[in-house]
Amino acid sequence: MSNLLLPFSWLYGLIIWIRNRCYDAGLFKVERVSVPVISVGNMTAGGTGKTPFVEYLVRYYSEKGKRVAVLSRGYKRSSVGTVAVGSDESNRGNAESLGDELFQIARKFPNATVIADEKRIRSAKLAVGKYQAEIIVLDDGFQHRSLGRDLDIVMLGSIPLRNIPLLPAGLRREPMSGLRRANVIVESGTAVPLPSGFNSLLKIRTEIKVKCLKQVFRNGLFEPNELTGMNVVTVSGIANPERFHTTLESLGLIIKELVRYPDHHRFLLSDLMKIQTVFEKQHAEYIITTEKDAVRLLAMKEAETMFHERLLYVEIEMEIRQGKTEFQKILDSIMGVH
Repeated sequence: MSNLLLPFSWLYGLIIWIRNRCYDAGLFKVERVSVPVISVGNMTAGGTGKTPFVEYLVRYYSEKGKRVAVLSRGYKRSSVGTVAVGSDESNRGNAESLGDELFQIARKFPNATVIADEKRIRSAKLAVGKYQAEIIVLDDGFQHRSLGRDLDIVMLGSIPLRNIPLLPAGLRREPMSGLRRANVIVESGTAVPLPSGFNSLLKIRTEIKVKCLKQVFRNGLFEPNELTGMNVVTVSGIANPERFHTTLESLGLIIKELVRYPDHHRFLLSDLMKIQTVFEKQHAEYIITTEKDAVRLLAMKEAETMFHERLLYVEIEMEIRQGKTEFQKILDSIMGVH
């Protein structure tokens, strides 16, 4: 945090507070679509486990036989405007056009529609009108208030919100009062007490479970503990790499070296050469990366040539450990499913 930026944070906070009050008072228009909308977002910029939780919702409703659409702006995608992949399309797009997180969801859930668009209202209308979505999940939608929603889910990390300054001095996106819009709080890290006045919100606790390790360029699959004791090099370009490394250590893998990049990093040939050098120097048996990084590496023919079957990614699922029954009752009531 830079104290020099604090005055700008105060100004930013005032602007966001006024914006929120205008929405609360009905001065700014909120549009709705004809199907339920669930937003998964957070109060901070950075990794709090939104994507695994979005996947949880997609899986939950898909298993109920519902047509699900996931909307995102497609962070750091190279395309502009609307990019959509319908549930009936065999071509599931790519990370460049959809963004890595949305492409990850498109690959994992072929029966879901995914739409990348900066304008959530436009993409919501498209999801309902063209793709006959029965429920919409907004990825990172808490601050996008112009689209009405039926449920606001906010992910919290392990650092108390009051200890995180507002942008640009820190990573908090809006004043603490914004948390009052939430319906459900999800603790995706170490439990932290909610600020006073927010304890009445439904709070659920989640846990990341490793489903398997998969080869990026082959069809090989390993059970979570099948590689215990092997020497590996890790590659990550995510906001919270510490959680990823902790997960690998819990599987009994021996991490010889960590190769880290910024969140949503676009890999270059020079990056691949560096990874290969580290891999050979450490005499490692595998290179392990995250699923988000894997979908970006997937498009690089050079990566396939250099790493072959040695490049793996970790496929994870989010499980609800506390508050599951009450939360699922809410999900069912929104859709009227049983």
